[in-house]
Amino acid sequence: MTASKNSMLVTTKSITVVASLCYLTASFSTANAQYLVQANVRQCKHGLHYQPNSGPFAVFLFCDDALGSNIGVINVSKASNPGNKLKMPTDRQWKWWIDNRFWQDSTWSQDTSNFAWSPDLNFLFVASNNVYGNGGFYRLDLVTSETQRLLPSTDMATNSGSETSYQTEIVGIDLRKAELLVKVSFQNMATRGTKIERITINMNR
Repeated sequence: MTASKNSMLVTTKSITVVASLCYLTASFSTANAQYLVQANVRQCKHGLHYQPNSGPFAVFLFCDDALGSNIGVINVSKASNPGNKLKMPTDRQWKWWIDNRFWQDSTWSQDTSNFAWSPDLNFLFVASNNVYGNGGFYRLDLVTSETQRLLPSTDMATNSGSETSYQTEIVGIDLRKAELLVKVSFQNMATRGTKIERITINMNR
């Protein structure tokens, strides 16, 4: 997993920051609704959101109004098999069966900002808000049903201070490079100041 970052303080005065941001986001898009699904209140579409290319998984997006947007992962394939669309890795064990088709964990399923499928359909990336969720950004291994928090990193969270809250959002996807652009917003509760970092995440394992 590789990550590179471009940090900035929120400001309307810095031309350098604006130019840098435009350069950074040039290859990313939010238009690919098959791979990147918006879950915020204004764009939330309640129901099943299937993997592209007839993959074996779907996300059920619950638009719970004042309780935020919440998700769960479902294996929708016959006999719970991976099928022939998912590029099945040889070093990981398939953890799904006919009596184990639904996966939901409060660590990543609550107050979802948006989520994205990896091009190889092996992973789901989930960004969250910090009202009902914890604001983190997660990678879900759909083969093994394992979860890893990617953002904010331990160093980022420590450096932001104990009085700082955070939330994450996927702001772009580049399928050719298999990369996501993720915005991490830090808010200092004491000063009400906001700092934003934009991190590039490689979707390959």
